[in-house]
Amino acid sequence: MAETFAPSRAPSLAGPPSLRVAIGGGAAFFLIGLLVAVYGPLIPVLRASFGGSATAAGLLVSAHFAGSVLGVLAAGAAGRSTSRTRFLVALAFVAAGAVVLAAAPSWPVLLGGAFLLGLGFGGLDLDLNVYFASAYGERGAVVLNLLSAAFGVGAVAGPLLVAATDGNRLVIGLTYLVIALGTMPLLAGARSLPPAGPARGRGTVVGRPLIVAAFLVLFLLYVGAETGVASWAATYLIEVVGTGADTAAGATAAFWVAFTVGRLLAAPLSLRLPPARLVPLTLLLAAVSMALAWWPPAAGYSFVLTGLFLAPVFPTALSWFVQATPAAGPSTALVIAGASFGPILISPLIGLTHDRLGPAAIAPALAAVIILDLGLAVALRRPR
Repeated sequence: MAETFAPSRAPSLAGPPSLRVAIGGGAAFFLIGLLVAVYGPLIPVLRASFGGSATAAGLLVSAHFAGSVLGVLAAGAAGRSTSRTRFLVALAFVAAGAVVLAAAPSWPVLLGGAFLLGLGFGGLDLDLNVYFASAYGERGAVVLNLLSAAFGVGAVAGPLLVAATDGNRLVIGLTYLVIALGTMPLLAGARSLPPAGPARGRGTVVGRPLIVAAFLVLFLLYVGAETGVASWAATYLIEVVGTGADTAAGATAAFWVAFTVGRLLAAPLSLRLPPARLVPLTLLLAAVSMALAWWPPAAGYSFVLTGLFLAPVFPTALSWFVQATPAAGPSTALVIAGASFGPILISPLIGLTHDRLGPAAIAPALAAVIILDLGLAVALRRPR
């Protein structure tokens, strides 16, 4: 039987945010979806422009998520600053990274731009989730599902933007810049969150570092798998299946469409299945779907199905974890920061696997990551 934790109450505002702030939150979630989804279809274009191995290209994703780790930790530590200040600082980092992305003359400078984009990404990711979950009280889960849909729409738009512009970095960077600057005045009206109170009840995660560490690794493997599939699907389809670059970018967009649908379906499913059952189930289905990519005719469908089944894992597992820790507490920032290490570690390993064993090894390597995550999720269901 899965272990049961006492839920903790998140801090709430005196009233819900204004419509302007809510729209700004949707725009910001769209932006972070756009940020994370562009790398996959952009990697082949950048390799053609700058040269370099697949391992070196994988460092682009690592640089982004290295910045994301720092952004999450900085946002978690900046508890005394106002929400609007933290939102605006994060958007400023995105704007700066966009300028570097558009003008970078070499791989090292491009990696610096990805790092700046990651700083903004990480700060927005943590603060938006905590702010809107708290601001809407009992309706927070519904609002976060809608915001996750905005993230998914941005993730779908990212590969389409690359395909429509043939990977023109100037256009992509300007798109980031315009959205970041346009979102700033919308989120400038956000109010501050009161500090979170301590968790109450037996079985809380406070003082239980092994449980925190286990969830941290669960999220690390999950985010590594999610971004790994999105980042390397195009390369696999082009080099193994033989599809064209436009078709491969379309498949990446289809992955994010399925991902968005999966996030929306997660809400009613979570009413019927507890997180400790839903997370292992969806990871099992994702592992089976990823295995289908080993058969080239099914590879395109495999990546789409994998996106559908991976989608519920993050919000559902976060709900599972939040039952044991304050929603805005340091443990949440720590776990989300740890999740950002997934792409830092796994994307270069996928690139190294490609270089050492060939492009056909991408699919089994991704499946192995999902299977490891499945094993950990099953282990977490057992009582401690």
